[in-house]
Amino acid sequence: MADTSVTLAENLQATADYILRLQLPSGALPWFAGGITDPWDHVEAVMGLTVAGHHQAALKGVDWLANNQREDGAWFAAYQNNAVADDTRAETNFVAYAATGLWHYHLATGDTAALDRFWPMLRKAITFVLGQQAPSGEIYWAVDSRTGTSKDALVTGCSAIYKSLACACHVADALGEDCTWWRSARHRLGDALRNKPERFDRTWESKARYSMDWFYPVLTGVLSGEAATKRINEKMGDLRGAGPWLSLRRGAALGHRGRNLRTHYGLRCRWGERASCHVVSKHSALSARRRRLVDRLCLS
Repeated sequence: MADTSVTLAENLQATADYILRLQLPSGALPWFAGGITDPWDHVEAVMGLTVAGHHQAALKGVDWLANNQREDGAWFAAYQNNAVADDTRAETNFVAYAATGLWHYHLATGDTAALDRFWPMLRKAITFVLGQQAPSGEIYWAVDSRTGTSKDALVTGCSAIYKSLACACHVADALGEDCTWWRSARHRLGDALRNKPERFDRTWESKARYSMDWFYPVLTGVLSGEAATKRINEKMGDLRGAGPWLSLRRGAALGHRGRNLRTHYGLRCRWGERASCHVVSKHSALSARRRRLVDRLCLS
């Protein structure tokens, strides 16, 4: 049952309904009918359902995360319903993102009981992620099932983790739990992102040519104020990785040109078959209350 106080534009409502129809009885939210479910896109789909007022379905999605979490706190790269489809690795930014989805749900609903219910899951996930933090502050991108920790880091992935750690600390604060370690780790991660570029892309070709490496440090709050404006302006004349992905993200992120960038979480689909589960549109038809709640998430 959807929250009837939520009103979306017709096209956004159609997207929300599509995501809802994709949800499996287990709570999994696949890329498309018959497709795989990966933890990152699953969490984005949960946030889409939350925005649309499908709160029970969103909780069902979080239940799926809790039910499929590994003992070490991680999730594999992909699933087919409840079966593992890709067991080659666990990606740290995927694992951390559960915190963003859970805090987003709380901001939209005020449901503190859900925070308490899923706290054990969140604590295990963040423990796994921070177990992959290098002494220099960056967080390694993945743990390979065969060879162990892949000791290199991604700017985009670490920027997303930076935001997720903020959300995890908000959850801890709301529950009266200590998160001193998490805050310290986030501080060291932010320092690495801002001041140690040599710690990223050390063992593969640089990802700097991709648009997400450019704007994610701004979008997630790693950079703010003049530093954010400078980063945005430096690349405006040299946009690469163009196409729908960049265009929609620019609509969400670059409209503020680096001034406390905020993303009003709405609903959108990725082009082609993988048409589900993304939540990054500046002009979503949210109620004024929900816009304020989402601002709190994005500015934290």
